[in-house]
Amino acid sequence: MASPKTKSRSTKKKKKYRLTNTDLALAATATADRRKAIIKAAAGGSGYDRYKGVKTNLGDILRLALNAHVPASLPTIKQIKRAVARACISSREVKGNQSLAEGLYEYVVEHNVTAALVDLPPVALGRAGVRSFWQPYLLKIDGKKYIPFFDFRLGERRPTREARRFIFSVQYTYIRLANPTEFGDVGFVIFQFTAPINRVRKVVAYFDTGISFWNDAEIGTMIDAVYRVVDELEKAA
Repeated sequence: MASPKTKSRSTKKKKKYRLTNTDLALAATATADRRKAIIKAAAGGSGYDRYKGVKTNLGDILRLALNAHVPASLPTIKQIKRAVARACISSREVKGNQSLAEGLYEYVVEHNVTAALVDLPPVALGRAGVRSFWQPYLLKIDGKKYIPFFDFRLGERRPTREARRFIFSVQYTYIRLANPTEFGDVGFVIFQFTAPINRVRKVVAYFDTGISFWNDAEIGTMIDAVYRVVDELEKAA
């Protein structure tokens, strides 16, 4: 006797909405309808970091002082661009990363930037998981200390003014308020970049001066709103 037919199980994989820090900041500060669109746009992808070339060479570009600071030993822009190219795959990726590296290098020289490594542990942000809205550098820019956040994107996926406020609020709450003795006088800076100008993507620096920070409870409420939409989208997939 033939066995009864059983329904075949769907092998279709459900979408996972893994939000980068920038995606999270954008979604947390967006209107309800725009939030869903931002989260949808963040779905999928290979996870490959096309900005790896510039990110792996940030220390050299920022004049990270690992040893005695001898100006003559600092890498030149040609040396940095060669190092950036080695960390890339395609020629298009090389050009894109080199244009970022050159723009940041120009800013570093113009504002006499130097960097030191600083231990900034990630923080648990509820449903958003453990995250770091900062790079592990303490920068001196024009003589004042800052902790940076870099965003290399172009177009609508770059942080808006409100998304930058969210990033600054996380930094303020989990760095300055968490350790006022060490970081009470340290500022925060978000580096964004223009579209290429003569093959160079120039720095647009935003500082935390004059920012009204959201507090810990408000940050948590905003993150919860994002993940309610994530749950809804994943359930419907």
